[in-house]
Amino acid sequence: MKNELIKTPREVNKMIGASKIGLPVFVATFAAISLAYAGGQQEDMKPNACKGPTLCNTRPNVDSNDFFFDAGFLLEQARVTGTMFGYLLNNNAAQGASAESAVGQRPSFNVDWGLTVAAGRHFQHDDWDLVFSFDWLSSTGNSKTNTEYGQTFVPVNLRSDGVVNGTTNLLYTTNANSTLKVNYYMLDAVIGRGSYLGGCSSITPHFGLKAAWMGYKNTVKLTGGNVPAGTVYYLVKNDSFWGVGPDVGIDAMFGMSEGLSIFIDNSAGILLGYSSINDHSWSNFNASGLTMTYNESGIPMMSPTLKMYLGIMYERSVYYGCQNLRVKGGWDTAFYFNQFMNAYILNEIAQPGSGVSNPRFHTAENNTFSLTGLRIDVCWDF
Repeated sequence: MKNELIKTPREVNKMIGASKIGLPVFVATFAAISLAYAGGQQEDMKPNACKGPTLCNTRPNVDSNDFFFDAGFLLEQARVTGTMFGYLLNNNAAQGASAESAVGQRPSFNVDWGLTVAAGRHFQHDDWDLVFSFDWLSSTGNSKTNTEYGQTFVPVNLRSDGVVNGTTNLLYTTNANSTLKVNYYMLDAVIGRGSYLGGCSSITPHFGLKAAWMGYKNTVKLTGGNVPAGTVYYLVKNDSFWGVGPDVGIDAMFGMSEGLSIFIDNSAGILLGYSSINDHSWSNFNASGLTMTYNESGIPMMSPTLKMYLGIMYERSVYYGCQNLRVKGGWDTAFYFNQFMNAYILNEIAQPGSGVSNPRFHTAENNTFSLTGLRIDVCWDF
């Protein structure tokens, strides 16, 4: 049998010729596969020209110093719980008849303007973003009550016995006006990194510190009824809160077409701080009218907070691709627990021999403050 492992010179020459043809074919095949793979990578390119299946950062592809600035406005309504200052009592148009219904009265807020600004820095190392943001809004709620025939207004949260002129009790009035002014300040410092999950969707986990300051001033004016003509009885409540604490969240973006996307930003935090209460009531009758002041400061307080911003964003490169603009708009809401502390005055213990109550107090610490409405801002990367 012929040994097939031993090649003749003719067979060796044929193999060499075949290899000269096969090598270029192999190289061409490898090049075609490489181009096909590169084409797949090209199809997986993100809007900022980042390539790859995962963990591509969401930073705009601009030739810059990686700073960005954000400015916009808030058009939102404030809402505060625990603000009832009295109730309308219906006597069925007959004095002394049993009350059929009582309607609570509290100030309501209109939509007011606010301001939002932010500034940040992008770091090339792992593509982290450091952002400082600030929100401010001032809003005033009002309620005015004028009783009709058969109605009386019963104020709450104030001393009632002998407060008008030293002897007259304040049990009901015919007119009441409540004004609640709220000033809101919020400062965030967070660090996060955005990553694409696919060609159009991304998430941005972030964490940092949140600080907030809230000031409340509630002024109640009462006239008529037990209050003598020409006399006004006042109740002024000053309440404030400040706190700072950790804040975490995750933002998401879903692209719809070139430059246009839906986004949702979420965060939750715990603020550790202090509240204070200063309530003062008096009448302008004369010096014999009884006044009362309740003070409490440095009250340790923990306020959980939630925030969400949902809307539509449009972005595009400008100035020959060296800068980037983003316009965002949508529904924004912020929610704070343990706000607007109240000192309730209870006339429970009679002072012997005087006929005047010796009031007792307790505070309510579980009210809430929130903002909700429209937010629009513009971000400039440069």
